[in-house]
Amino acid sequence: MQEEKKEEATPKKSHKFIIIITPFITPLLQHYHQVKPNADILVRGDSGFATPELYETCEANDTFFGFRNIDNFFIRISLIHE
Repeated sequence: MQEEKKEEATPKKSHKFIIIITPFITPLLQHYHQVKPNADILVRGDSGFATPELYETCEANDTFFGFRNIDNFFIRISLIHE
């Protein structure tokens, strides 16, 4: 029987970009709200960018947000059986 490889606990390549996303997006959100004060702004991304810091940035700037989570069989099964 072959041993399963365990996933390493090292950050993914995309994680290095998470560090710069909040300082990058904050002035953009502020600018959009200044230029279009009545516009609804939505930030979308994949789960690699879903961090508490980004959630807080969006909430602090009255911005909607949605992030796609990776499909997880065990989560889906647990939701069905609740």
